[in-house]
Amino acid sequence: MKPLLLLALCLASALVGCRGNLLHSDYADLPHAQWDGQKPLLFDLPVVDEPWEGSLRVGVRTVKRFAYEQVVVRAEVLCDGERVEDWLLPVVTHHADQMCAADLLYEEFFSEQKPLRIEAGKRYTLRLTHRMRLNPLDNITSVGFDLQTQPTGLFDIHL
Repeated sequence: MKPLLLLALCLASALVGCRGNLLHSDYADLPHAQWDGQKPLLFDLPVVDEPWEGSLRVGVRTVKRFAYEQVVVRAEVLCDGERVEDWLLPVVTHHADQMCAADLLYEEFFSEQKPLRIEAGKRYTLRLTHRMRLNPLDNITSVGFDLQTQPTGLFDIHL
């Protein structure tokens, strides 16, 4: 009985540790699986009690039959309406084994991580738009982001 309990605890801690560096994640489902580049997607970033440094990455979820090799996303971070960061991020949607999470209904692809600092007590907004010529983009089911803290050591344990 004890070996089974120990195995269960190890498995549970491994699953929790996989996303232990995640501060916040948010995705917007797109109506009719279409992303209109003329309508920015707006996300409120969490308000923090003390300055936070980490990284932001954009995620794009597509149906299995998505036709493009990448989606170029403009990611703007605004603080009190003023732009503090502005990136063009290619999200590769083919041949990106390390950056893809597959599900039965969709595939999820991520941009590279960009460093981000959030000041304590301030309100930040993330504005995402696609920068592709074709508009709207079909077969995109949702778009969003992850904020991840930087690990402080090789053997950090996150429970």
